[in-house]
Amino acid sequence: IIARSSDAGPNEMNHSVHIYKHNELANKTVTGKNGFAWQMPSTTYRYISTPRNKVMHKGNHWEVSGINENGVGVSATLTCFYNDAAKAADPVVPNGISEDNITEIVAAVSKTARDGVKYLANILDTVGSAENNACMIIDQNEAWYIEMYSGHQYVAVKMPDDKICTIGNEFMLNTLKDFKDEDIITSPNLFKLAKEKGFAQFEGGTDDKDMHLFNTYAQALTAETEEKRVDTDNCHRRT
Repeated sequence: IIARSSDAGPNEMNHSVHIYKHNELANKTVTGKNGFAWQMPSTTYRYISTPRNKVMHKGNHWEVSGINENGVGVSATLTCFYNDAAKAADPVVPNGISEDNITEIVAAVSKTARDGVKYLANILDTVGSAENNACMIIDQNEAWYIEMYSGHQYVAVKMPDDKICTIGNEFMLNTLKDFKDEDIITSPNLFKLAKEKGFAQFEGGTDDKDMHLFNTYAQALTAETEEKRVDTDNCHRRT
């Protein structure tokens, strides 16, 4: 079970429901407000989504959550913040994928939650991300949580069966020690980049699974400047 709340005024909430038919997005190019473009495959699935009401009729649905005919559900648009070292090493890509397209694409192409994670990872590897984001992708058997740290660095983990999580607008993962290898999907250079650029932080060892992902990529828990306070204090309150 996953659920989401939306930080917006009454006129911007998810009052609408949008239904895509089977194969409606097949072979089409999905575009974003920032110049993002992605060619969809020849087969896509029927899905229902809850777009942000304020943009429903402006050509970009900004579908924040949805579920498809295979039972794959997506909850996206979780804005997070990277630190200055990560930004310098791998800045976001202006025309990369952003939160207004994640649900639309993942819900249309996924047979399983794991498929959805791999498809999103391919987009991040190919064109990059325009934002620092996190999202959840689930099916009847698995729940996956993904953190998109920078332009091309990300990690996804399969949630344990005996745990719950609450996530506000901030990255949450520490190390990957408690996850099996088959339950982890990362960008090819997630660990290498941080090591080579000298901003990697470790806990209890120096192996990849010992890298403290929050301390390495995320903005600090305590606001470094007054300008960043909205990105830290407000996010902690939400969580």
